[in-house]
Amino acid sequence: MYAGIVSPDGKDESGGMYPSETPVAPLPLIRTSDLEAAVAAVEKAGGTIAEPPYDYPGGRRFIFTDPAGNRLGVYQPTE
Repeated sequence: MYAGIVSPDGKDESGGMYPSETPVAPLPLIRTSDLEAAVAAVEKAGGTIAEPPYDYPGGRRFIFTDPAGNRLGVYQPTE
């Protein structure tokens, strides 16, 4: 199950949630128009790709850990 959060313009998704039986930290997602360039930028900045790009409903995304240890994601919506 997934619950998407629609942006104020009603055209895009600005977030979403999956249910979990165990407490988990939120996963902030950063929107991009070029997922491959974002992967390269994360790696160049010292981040570690935790989950390489994959398809999900509404687009593609990847998950990374920044040099400080924060877990983040980047997504590219389907146009």
